[in-house]
Amino acid sequence: MSLPQFPIDPGTITRDDAINMILTSIAMEEIGLSHVINAEGEKLQYLLGTLSGISGPTGVTVDQILQANDSVQSLLEQAAANQQALSDKMQSALSSPTMVGPTGATGPVGPSGGPTGPTGADGATGATGADGTTGAMGPAGPQGIEGPQGIQGIQGVAGTVGTIVGTYPDLASLEAAVPVGNPGEFYYINPDLFVWDTVTGAWVDVGTIAGPQGITGPQGVTGAQGPIGNTGPTGADGAAGATGPAGPAGAIGTPGATGATGATGATGATGVLPAPVYGNFLNATSQTVSGGSISAGVPLLLSQAAPALTPASAAAFTLNANGTITINQAGTYRITADVQTVSGSPASSFAVQVNGTGANVTFYNAFGTPANGGVGTITTVLALNAGDVVSVALTSAPAVTTVQQTTAVPSGPPVALTISQIG
Repeated sequence: MSLPQFPIDPGTITRDDAINMILTSIAMEEIGLSHVINAEGEKLQYLLGTLSGISGPTGVTVDQILQANDSVQSLLEQAAANQQALSDKMQSALSSPTMVGPTGATGPVGPSGGPTGPTGADGATGATGADGTTGAMGPAGPQGIEGPQGIQGIQGVAGTVGTIVGTYPDLASLEAAVPVGNPGEFYYINPDLFVWDTVTGAWVDVGTIAGPQGITGPQGVTGAQGPIGNTGPTGADGAAGATGPAGPAGAIGTPGATGATGATGATGATGVLPAPVYGNFLNATSQTVSGGSISAGVPLLLSQAAPALTPASAAAFTLNANGTITINQAGTYRITADVQTVSGSPASSFAVQVNGTGANVTFYNAFGTPANGGVGTITTVLALNAGDVVSVALTSAPAVTTVQQTTAVPSGPPVALTISQIG
């Protein structure tokens, strides 16, 4: 069995190719599982000496055969779980939505209009007319282009420097605390400044520290750089200017230390587990098959549930009058079937059937009872739909076979079918 080949250049794979490759890989895994299941079957056939063309080993004990059977059963359970994963993968691939293609390129810009024609020559100046009456003032014209920056003016005389030396809630508090002030000392009474007037001998309000924000004017043309003048004395603080444009972003600083771990949140409410769905169906009465009351392909009769079904299980299963079980809710089920035949009965074949049909696959859904009577059993995992009917049926027997409790398992019923939902 060869492996699937994938393109060397992944850039050539389309979305459809990728989905097809996923489906191909699922198919290859299914083929691999079938080979593994077939090999496990041939392993048991070799131990039993029934493998065509090959003689089995001698001296094989029943315990050795049962150990080999347990190994095969464990592998099949894992294969059934893998089947569920492959089914989910295939459904995801098949339901993948169609992707939208990329946006097309923008078309070219159309041609612009023709060039502006030349300005005509100025006409001759006419004679000056008599002065007319003054008309009404017309609307203001548009603002002209800003002229070039003039040369720097002469440094002005330094102003008097004032200092804010204190603050008070109101004028009365200031007058009580400082009845006579000093020139150049200011006191702040929100939102104004007060200074001592040496002429009137009183505190004078000289206005707020900063006026209201003015409307930002249009950006002027940058003038030529003037010569650097001499540094003059520091003048009085002027009114706050308009906010300048934001500077470029600075470099990112070093990350700060990690903060302390927050307190553990409250424990959430305890969840509620769903009620288990489980049913054990049996018939304690003897049944004669293959020449008796039941023929090949007809289900064995299951007459009761023991123990009684819980409310959740009663809603999931229906025991029919013909001994079959109807599944009422879809899901994945683990199914175990047991059949006992009396001493003297020939080796017989049985199977777990769904809707009365289906291929009988050894170690998957088909099993047998030994020659001269005994117990046969099978455990399998099946994905069932609501409405499916499950039964245990005879598939072949060379002579009359009686299904009855045996001395080998005196506590077990002649036929039993256990169904439990696992997914």
